[in-house]
Amino acid sequence: MWELFAENVGTVYGNDNLMFKPVGGRLGNANYTFEQIKRGHWRESVYNSLGLLQKAMVQFNRIIGPVANANNWAKAVLQQKINAFNNWLDNALKKLGLFNETGTITGTLVNESGQKLADYLIQIGPRVAITNSQGNFIIRRIPKGEQQIIRIRYQNQTNFQIIDPANKKVNVIKGESVNAQIKIKPR
Repeated sequence: MWELFAENVGTVYGNDNLMFKPVGGRLGNANYTFEQIKRGHWRESVYNSLGLLQKAMVQFNRIIGPVANANNWAKAVLQQKINAFNNWLDNALKKLGLFNETGTITGTLVNESGQKLADYLIQIGPRVAITNSQGNFIIRRIPKGEQQIIRIRYQNQTNFQIIDPANKKVNVIKGESVNAQIKIKPR
């Protein structure tokens, strides 16, 4: 459970550690981007106190979200946004002294019958990639340790269930490349 203090409004509570989605009170179900936070809708100290993954979720919504939510996204534009997001993350890792404490994930995204899935957006831990025409992806400079598969989406579709790996996690080893085949099905 986290708590946000809205300027001149009071305290808003939520149970989603990943996004700024205040519930209840006079603010309703408003979503606040990083820029709105910086402009004073939320105190900057709230954003600064978040962990890397939570900050990455805010930045994902700010940088990639508007393009990824389109019914028919342009892959080239989406790739530009993903690059901008990953550059932001590189800078964050450098500031935290974690830039050299990273590994690589290479993998393939398939459906339940084993068909490779092209042009899907995938987020593992704080990093984002898009699958190529063969369903393959590479995520470089991802922090070492166990990383959660956060989201998989295709255009505006996000309702996928991860079948494998069952724990929805990939263990990243510093300086090494690990292989991950991710199998999904529609919910």
